[in-house]
Amino acid sequence: MISKSTLFLIFMAGILMLSCKDTSEPEEDVVARVYDDVLLRSELAAKIPYGQSPLDSTRIADQIIKNWIHDKAVLNFAERNLSESQKDFSKQLQDYRSSLVTYAYERELINQKLDTVISDEEIRTYYDANIDNFKLKSYIVKLRFVKLSIDAPKQNKLEKWFQSDDEKDFEKLYEYCQKYAENFYFEENTWLYLQDVLKEVPINETDWDNFLRNTTYYRFESGSFQYLVRFFDYKLKDDRSPLSLERGKITDLILNRRKVELINKMREDVVNESYANKKIQVNK
Repeated sequence: MISKSTLFLIFMAGILMLSCKDTSEPEEDVVARVYDDVLLRSELAAKIPYGQSPLDSTRIADQIIKNWIHDKAVLNFAERNLSESQKDFSKQLQDYRSSLVTYAYERELINQKLDTVISDEEIRTYYDANIDNFKLKSYIVKLRFVKLSIDAPKQNKLEKWFQSDDEKDFEKLYEYCQKYAENFYFEENTWLYLQDVLKEVPINETDWDNFLRNTTYYRFESGSFQYLVRFFDYKLKDDRSPLSLERGKITDLILNRRKVELINKMREDVVNESYANKKIQVNK
């Protein structure tokens, strides 16, 4: 690691070199030199994030100088040990530039011309046409759950409210949970991945196929909490994934297909126009 004293010596050496240099040298202080390459003080300062403490700035400067010295030393060594033909990257650079220019235009074309409106009917049509591609890799469930302390007050009617489908009972359940529950979830019309549910509801089960097929209500304790869980629906691994769960994925797939079609049409139109304008010549 370059110490503070070393940085000071580099600083002083830079000043001395400035006093002796001819007018072709940079006007700014030289912090480090490797063969004919120089690292200027202004370049070093520009690489140090603003707002650092003096100690942190010194450490960062140390590392920047060290990395710069290593990079330039290795580069100089490589330059001296490769032939001119080996160092000629003009074709690669031209190919890379061509790819970047084409990519930039295609992105701009997509930003300006891509139709991003996707109807429910189009999503449904795609889903039905590719139904075999939408198989579940994990369990999903629709449920309600309540997590509350074992010592939570007024629990005598909680279980009745929780299992009831009566609207008034639900209102009482919701009011109770707002006051006393540690956590609760009542969006039973939404599909959830079981592994996400288990992060909040630690059901200890190994045979999930059998458990889900035979369980609609489950109450258990874990640690200092008790849990009430009510299952409304489920799907097992390898079942067909419901459309509601795949909507976002299908939207992305349709948009990606449109992007490819838009770019391919642009490419075909450009080539056809170039032929029509006699800008393409093929000699066989």
